[in-house]
Amino acid sequence: ARLPAGTVSIKEIRGNKYAYIARRVDGKLVFKYIGKASSPEVERIVGEVQKRREYESKMKLLKKDIKELERALGGRKI
Repeated sequence: ARLPAGTVSIKEIRGNKYAYIARRVDGKLVFKYIGKASSPEVERIVGEVQKRREYESKMKLLKKDIKELERALGGRKI
């Protein structure tokens, strides 16, 4: 399953807290309503967004390691 792109944003409207996912679409910041901030669906999405961020950070480190290995091997691609 694909992990959601964007950041979860909590907005307070008339004393109630609501969750939105914010992301860029064609250069514009777009907010999509998820639900009440206390709902299990919002908690699940927050967890998925955190997981995606962890994976992106690991991938960045792996790409850096691959470049370092390629340099050590004299420019041969891995």
